[in-house]
Amino acid sequence: MTTMPSHVPLIRPSAARLGTFRKSARAVVMSAALAGMTTDATAGVVGCTLRVQGVSVNPAGQLTVGFEQLGFLYMCNVNSSFPTSIGAVSPETCKTWTAYFLTAKATAKPVSMNFDYGSAPTPANCAAITGMSWSTPNPFPYWIYFE
Repeated sequence: MTTMPSHVPLIRPSAARLGTFRKSARAVVMSAALAGMTTDATAGVVGCTLRVQGVSVNPAGQLTVGFEQLGFLYMCNVNSSFPTSIGAVSPETCKTWTAYFLTAKATAKPVSMNFDYGSAPTPANCAAITGMSWSTPNPFPYWIYFE
């Protein structure tokens, strides 16, 4: 363990300076978080914050979630691996998502998702995403956040 030499003064920031630093740090963290949620047409990423309207699991185990803007989407399968445009969703992940989506529906909390269109034509915003209802999202959301 390293100790501070006795001739080096200990600098303690004033309460006002510490408060300013904390506010600045929070602003940087919030800016970084919000930057990830904005639509960036050049990067091909569309961020959506959605309300869950309905959740169902059919007898074959397919999880279908209804979103206010996107319609009903096939998200995964609780019994088997579910192929998507970004890889497979495991049954374990699907069961976790089922619980999260049900909780989001019951508490009316939003769900955030990012869709990466890559070099394909990218919608201007979430409201401009069309043609996904009653299908597996393509592109599949690479990031899902439950509050």
